[in-house]
Amino acid sequence: GSFSRTSAVTAVTAPTAVAVVNVRKVMSATKEYAALGEMQKSALENFKKQGTAKDAELKALQENAKLLTAGSDEWQKLDAQYTEKTMQLEAWVNFQKKQLARQEAAMMLGLYKKVCLRAQKLAEDKGYDLLLAQNLTNEQLKDVRLEEANAIVNGDREVLWAKKNCDLSEDLRAAMDNEFAQRGAPAAAPSTTPAPFGPLVVPAPK
Repeated sequence: GSFSRTSAVTAVTAPTAVAVVNVRKVMSATKEYAALGEMQKSALENFKKQGTAKDAELKALQENAKLLTAGSDEWQKLDAQYTEKTMQLEAWVNFQKKQLARQEAAMMLGLYKKVCLRAQKLAEDKGYDLLLAQNLTNEQLKDVRLEEANAIVNGDREVLWAKKNCDLSEDLRAAMDNEFAQRGAPAAAPSTTPAPFGPLVVPAPK
């Protein structure tokens, strides 16, 4: 009767231990993020070097053409070669841009998933009942497309209010850095020209 109803209300209104994390802040502050940035910076320089070399080949063809009589057979052959290489270079640059964007999205999403998983474990280990962050569940993250990474990583909803002692962001960053130190430096990306690792915004392929 009334006793059962009272017990049910008491159970529902029981105090809940709540913790919050700022996922984006933690991601950008981790040592792994910095390490990925250095790796990407080096790869970008290598990519630019390849582009410079290809551009130099085109300039060399232009210089050679100046030594020939315009319209001659040799000149026409060189002109055709120049046109073909120009088209190849343009196609190569466009392909690389798309690949670079996808690679950066993949790395960003990978780090994001690590932070989410570690945050859940940290909250559980500390005895919290609820962890507040606008994150997708692990099951949903499995099917996320790389093109959606930007909306996910940059789409957390800010918490309107929370006690400072409920904020696990700094503890989460420390836990991530500790595990990263144990794993060692991240492995190089499969491609020889991965993307520049910049702010927490994944560029959409153009």
